[in-house]
Amino acid sequence: MKKIIGVVLFIISGIPLLAYPFALLADIMSLAGERSGNNANMLLEIVMVLFIIANSTYLLTYIASLIFFIRKKGTNILISTIPYIHFSIVVLLGILWNYLENKV
Repeated sequence: MKKIIGVVLFIISGIPLLAYPFALLADIMSLAGERSGNNANMLLEIVMVLFIIANSTYLLTYIASLIFFIRKKGTNILISTIPYIHFSIVVLLGILWNYLENKV
């Protein structure tokens, strides 16, 4: 039963990978974009870079946790929650980025 739940969790957490190529393209464009030159809000810059890094590495997290899940023969269901934790961090960083950008 644990193995079935783990597989279902991995299938559901793989759904965001359908939009991954578009998100990666947007991340690259954000990094290549010209900065305003106003370094007054350094926290905004840090959050932006952290969001881009976290968003870009979701595929690596998914693949690494999937490989680890397969090696453990699906016995550890906590491994299948790692992509959800990563995705939650990406969402929280995106919300923080939006908040800081609207605050300035």
